Parts: sequence; structure tokens; C-alpha cells
Amino acid sequence: MQSDDSINERQATVFALAAVLCWSTVATAFKLGLDVLTPRQLLFQACVFSSAVFVLANSLFGQWRIDRTLVRQAALLGLLNPLLYYQILFAAYDRLPAQLAQSVNYTWAIALAILALPILGQRPSSRTLFGIVVSYTGVLIITLGLGASEDLAWNWQGLVYAFSSTVVWALYWILSTRVRVQPVALMAWSFLFATPLVGIVCVVTDGIEQWTPLVGQNPDEDKCLPPI
Repeated sequence: MQSDDSINERQATVFALAAVLCWSTVATAFKLGLDVLTPRQLLFQACVFSSAVFVLANSLFGQWRIDRTLVRQAALLGLLNPLLYYQILFAAYDRLPAQLAQSVNYTWAIALAILALPILGQRPSSRTLFGIVVSYTGVLIITLGLGASEDLAWNWQGLVYAFSSTVVWALYWILSTRVRVQPVALMAWSFLFATPLVGIVCVVTDGIEQWTPLVGQNPDEDKCLPPI
């Protein structure tokens, strides 16, 4: 019979591969959304939808009753994700080709390995250091190759946003492992806390996109509420 550890490891591998498969499609979705919305408007709409999904899931699993300290920790993590992380990430996608932004974004695992060294007090092995160098070299080759193409334009500001997003996400990942909250409850409280803040930021900067039916709508009419 298989041990519980082997079963959990296999399940973790399946979930990880599924996450990578799902995430591989987001570049197209982000670019399509950013064609009609600003990064903050896109983030606000995504947060509203995600909050509803996580609230429903958390209610079904009955995970609302947790310690108040854990609720505060989960809520504060919402400052990193989604509030800060996705604003930076969407700003990167708004300035870079989708394939370049996603290639850089996938280096969050490397940023995680680097941040884990001082935060978790780990000592890097020679294999780890070699892997970090090889991985970042590959991203550099991809970046320079796309930058040399006349059909694809990118700018340094977009690259700074893209690399910064990997640091924020890696930091969020490390901190979230120290919060003893079920994943669904963690995401529910984080998004419930962050969504109003994202809305405020959106209102005072770009304005909130009005969610109106497309039928009978004048395409030339300004659909955005003006910022304060």
C-alpha cells in the first residue's frame, strides 16, 4: 500500500501541473482585458468576481469560523495579493508583449528560491545556485531575442514591473505558508479585504468601468466614471 506521504506528493504534483496549465492561458486573457480596460479597472473587476467565488466556496466548505488573529493575517496578506501583486503584473502586461511578460513572470519560482535563503535561513546548494543562473540566463536570452524583433516592442519600465511582480509573489508565497489557515479561507479573507481598497484606488485614479448591457449601447459614449 502507498504511504500517505507518497499520495500527498502525487496529489501536490497533479495540482501543480494543473496550475501551470491554467496559468499558461492567462497571458491572452490579460491582453484582451487590457485592450478595453486599464490595469486598475481590470484588477477591480477581477477582484469582485474572485471575491464572490471565494465567498461561495468558503461557505460551502464551512471555513468561516477561524481565529481573529488568523483573519487579520489573511486580510493583511491581501495587501500583497491581489492589491499590490496584480497591479504590478497588469502594468507589466500593459507594456510588454504577452509572451515576454509571461516568460518573466514564470521566474517567480527563482525569486522564491532566492528570498527563501535569508527569510527561512536556508543555505543554497551548488545545484540551487546553478539552477538560478541557468534559469535567469534563459529569461535574458528570451528577453533579448524578443527585443530584437521589429514586430514586438517592449520597454524597460515594463520589464521592471514584470520582475518586481515575481518578488512580490514569492514574498506572498513565503508569508502565506506561515499563516495556519485553510487555502480557501485565506483567499476569501484576503480578497474581501483587498477588493474595497482596489476599488478606492481605481476610483481616485482611472475611474470604474460601468457594467452596462451591450444591447443598445452607443459605442462612442464614454463608459467610465470619471476619477475623483
